[in-house]
Amino acid sequence: MRVAPDAASGTSLRTRHADQARAILQDRLGRHSLRVLNPEGTVDFTLRQAQLDCITFFEISYGSDVEVFTSGLIDCYLLQLTLAGTCDVTTTEGRAEIGPGGFYVVNPSTAYRERWSSDATQLIVKLPRRPVDRLARADSEDRPVIFEQSSDPLPGPLDDLVKFLWRDLTTQGRARSSVIDRSAGNHLTKALLHLLPNSAVAVSAPDDLPACLFRADRYIRENLAGEIGLVDIAAAAGVSTRALENAFRRHWRTTPVAHVRNLRLEAAHSLLTDPVDGMSVTDAALACGFTHLGRFSQGYSRRFGELPSQSRRRALAATN
Repeated sequence: MRVAPDAASGTSLRTRHADQARAILQDRLGRHSLRVLNPEGTVDFTLRQAQLDCITFFEISYGSDVEVFTSGLIDCYLLQLTLAGTCDVTTTEGRAEIGPGGFYVVNPSTAYRERWSSDATQLIVKLPRRPVDRLARADSEDRPVIFEQSSDPLPGPLDDLVKFLWRDLTTQGRARSSVIDRSAGNHLTKALLHLLPNSAVAVSAPDDLPACLFRADRYIRENLAGEIGLVDIAAAAGVSTRALENAFRRHWRTTPVAHVRNLRLEAAHSLLTDPVDGMSVTDAALACGFTHLGRFSQGYSRRFGELPSQSRRRALAATN
């Protein structure tokens, strides 16, 4: 793997080994899995990275048809702008094919699967959740911002701003100022909130649905190992079961039952890819509320593209 400095604030990484590319994704973007779709199993992976205060920019290409998937990044948003080629994205919120100039926003805790064409290049902006929610409204902890998905191109002013900041960050000899970087980062975040449809600006009157979703999500996460029924979730959220299901469909494009299953799979994947000594696949499944191991294995394979035992073996091998 070749590692070289790239501008004043970033790095440039390149490798032809899929395992190294996978490790880079894990390190820079959080839990990710990578599957190479060509028969040779090779890639020509390149990553350029630059930092703007707490916001991270990545320019990524794989040089091969690949599939990338993750169980969801809890504490960040990913603005993904396709510069070349195509990227087919599937999440619990829907499916979209992103060509040149197209974009997609992955919301926190949203599992996604992406299929990249061999000529695809994306500019990805990783924004921590808390600054986004804080700038959106004071009560963001109870009302997480959810960006809506759109098939339209990125609005011109936002497209220009993102690309200007990327060029500026990757210009050799650029003078750095933490004050200016922080101001520019806030400006970018505000532009996202004002120019892209989202739950913070879509609500024109007081609405307790986002708050009830937060209460439901918190209850589910705190009780993953036990039995969780729709009635229990609705009671914890303080709404009727019908109102809860409508809220999930409207804001998160999913159902409460599917959300429970996704969070359990995410938790199991976390345990198996960073295993506690001696924890078996069965132990991990039971710890996350799965009582039928066959269905657990099937659901896990569909989500992550490999069996639970394969995830555990790979994680253990990486620590040896």
